[in-house]
Amino acid sequence: MKTLLPSSTNFSPSIPPFLDNEKLCRFKEQLLTKQVELVRKRSEIKTKIRSLKMKHADLLDQSILMGCIDNEILHSQRCDDLIAQIEKALERIENGEFGYCELTGDPIDIRRLEVQPWATLSIKALENIEKKHDSRRF
Repeated sequence: MKTLLPSSTNFSPSIPPFLDNEKLCRFKEQLLTKQVELVRKRSEIKTKIRSLKMKHADLLDQSILMGCIDNEILHSQRCDDLIAQIEKALERIENGEFGYCELTGDPIDIRRLEVQPWATLSIKALENIEKKHDSRRF
């Protein structure tokens, strides 16, 4: 029997079995670690924003500082969004919905979850969304 690797053109991911307790614990640990990292990063960003706002400068420097502050606020919002996604993933672990596509109900490939454990959509669902989006553009 020939083993196909993910880089193979004939590779077709199989539907993963129901996630066992060990895998769920591992994903939960990954999510909690990432959450702590993001909360720390968000705190650092807010401290940086406060320090930038405290600087007194001429008009040109103030304009540059405002651009820096805007970038930091955007970065903080991205952290907030990802923290919210992680919290939802942790809820899905607790209620038994983790690892299943929100659109189709199909299992999300385990390799996708290993890379992005807060994923809510399968690759197939994402491709379908992209196809619909692309068809509406033209």
